[in-house]
Amino acid sequence: MKPIHTPQISIIIPVFNREKIMQATLASVAAQTLRPLEVIVVDNNSADNSLAVAQAWAESAQGLDVKVLSCTTPGACNARNAGAAAASGEWLMFFDSDDTMSPDHAERLASAVEANPQAQIIGWDVEIITDSGARRRGRFCRRNALWENLHHGAMSTQRYAMRRSLFEAVGAWDTGVFFWDDIELGMRLLAAKPHLINIGQSGVKVFYQSESITAALDADPSRMEPSLCAIEHTLKSIIGPRGAAWCRLKRAVYLGVYARKGAAAAREGMKKVLSACPTWGERSAVRLAYAMTRAGVPGASSLLYFFYNPIKSR
Repeated sequence: MKPIHTPQISIIIPVFNREKIMQATLASVAAQTLRPLEVIVVDNNSADNSLAVAQAWAESAQGLDVKVLSCTTPGACNARNAGAAAASGEWLMFFDSDDTMSPDHAERLASAVEANPQAQIIGWDVEIITDSGARRRGRFCRRNALWENLHHGAMSTQRYAMRRSLFEAVGAWDTGVFFWDDIELGMRLLAAKPHLINIGQSGVKVFYQSESITAALDADPSRMEPSLCAIEHTLKSIIGPRGAAWCRLKRAVYLGVYARKGAAAAREGMKKVLSACPTWGERSAVRLAYAMTRAGVPGASSLLYFFYNPIKSR
């Protein structure tokens, strides 16, 4: 166990109706070898006994500085911001209530902080496990970080920790965003051109659930637009009109997902995307991305990577 004199790392966990599955997450946090360690659990107005479960766990956790808060305003972003406001750590690690971390995860982060005093974001790869049991690697990327974040979630919540000063400087979580909120925050963080460190494979396991704290995809693709508009605004501020083209490709991909689910609105959405494309080449690219995704063929954004010639931002 590595002694740290102050709780320089704060783990923030929002909870919404996770009474039956959050125990594994909390157990993995309690097993951390780093002490002291600050943990903040924020119940987001759960309708089940999640708050009581968190409070009972806090009383039994040994060697941890645990705070259990209630946030009655719906939305993961509100809960995460409430947790960050109550945190005392110099480094913030946001984590979800249905995922787990290996016992040395926080200690590895602390070692990386000590070895890289100039770092502002320290990231790692995770193992993603789907409902069907399939496993794949979710990568945190420094190279082409903007593109990788937009299309592959390189700045997904469980893949990094950040300095509190950077988090506050970019404006925290956007409470008006309810989908892809981690991609949106990630873009603003990358826009600040932080010093990134990638420590490679970690022991974090991300379990994809049919429901989440933000809500699952439904038959109305327009619900994604506020998030994507915010992401596009940030991208355009960094790379200009190319950012809008990247987001048109993103729209084509997710509209393909909706079309595969039988959403009639997907066709109308694609008409709008195509009408915004300034060239025949881009219209062909988004048509291909839409068709691939609608047919269940993965990898549209990877296939079209060189057509869009993404700027190597990091």
